[in-house]
Amino acid sequence: MNARFFAAKCLALFAGLASVQVPIHASAEERSVFQGAVGTSFGFLNRRDYGEGDSRRFFIEPAFHAYLALPVAGLFGRGTFHFSYVWQQPEMPQSLRVTERDLAAGLGMGLVYDWYVIPAVTVGAEFARRDIKIETSTPIQSNGSRISDTENLIGYFTQLGVGVPLLNGLMVFEPFYRFRFFPKDEREGAAYGIDVSVQLF
Repeated sequence: MNARFFAAKCLALFAGLASVQVPIHASAEERSVFQGAVGTSFGFLNRRDYGEGDSRRFFIEPAFHAYLALPVAGLFGRGTFHFSYVWQQPEMPQSLRVTERDLAAGLGMGLVYDWYVIPAVTVGAEFARRDIKIETSTPIQSNGSRISDTENLIGYFTQLGVGVPLLNGLMVFEPFYRFRFFPKDEREGAAYGIDVSVQLF
């Protein structure tokens, strides 16, 4: 299978940023084959925690991608499933801390174009389970609080990326920028990072 076809299939798998190979368009036979890839994204989530100031939270996001060739040469549909756990907290007083940890999963559908680089656009939805707790230390004493709770959040996103094939198209590095919107939490902002993907089949 040629490098170009490989790259288009792997593209949203993980995310990335480097590249080398220049593939050629896949044959009609190759384009009829379903492809799958797996990868991991590394990046930061922006959130407006203090007035107009933004904080950044690091995340790692494993993902699974499925690619299907479309009737237009070089164009592929891509379905993506990703999940992540965000544990990093903004700076705050040690004696009284409100922590929020998110376990999230998302589904996306998009288009990628197999060219010298691989532009991609994806739209989708995310579900997050948020664990909220109050943590205290001396001199503040606490026997627990009803403020500690969990909540469910549903959000939507649009992601733009440009992938570059590496190792003859076996890997794809794709820098991305994700616009995110959560109706119940307007503090949530955009995400950005690098997606690194590897073809499975």
